[in-house]
Amino acid sequence: MQKKKKISAQERDQIAVLLASGLSLRKIAKELSRSVSSVSDEVKRNSTGGEYKSIAANSLSLQRNRQSRKINPLKDPKIFSYVFDKLREGWSLEQIAGRLKRLNKGVGLKKLAEYLGWTLENTMSIGNGPNDRELVEMAGIGVTTDPDDLNTGSFYTTKVLDLGGEELVDKLLELM
Repeated sequence: MQKKKKISAQERDQIAVLLASGLSLRKIAKELSRSVSSVSDEVKRNSTGGEYKSIAANSLSLQRNRQSRKINPLKDPKIFSYVFDKLREGWSLEQIAGRLKRLNKGVGLKKLAEYLGWTLENTMSIGNGPNDRELVEMAGIGVTTDPDDLNTGSFYTTKVLDLGGEELVDKLLELM
């Protein structure tokens, strides 16, 4: 079999359906034209509580992908482009690093609120990881879905995989 790209969300849906129907990993791999080890790795890596659910699997995969970009920020196309442009403009690495430290989502929220004439107390932000910490802390109502950031927001939703939408709406209705 030739090497294929990463497993897509549609393939994750198919894996979940085929697993639920009782097919073996070998038959699922054949159905998807994938190697058995690829399907097996996918099921092991992205099962929660011994169960494989495609939405949860996709969320876990995206989360791992985002986490890997934190190790090397230049893998993020926006940061790479920013650094490349600044180097072409003659900026030093120290200048670029200093600017990047000052830029975060919290600063962006503050500037947006100022532009719209709002106070930060009248804003709400939703974050799902450490890269959103400043955003969640800056907002009047900060919501986090990241269990590692329980102390960051003014509200924590426990429904990480479906983003806790119902729970969040209930909280907003309580505030009104």
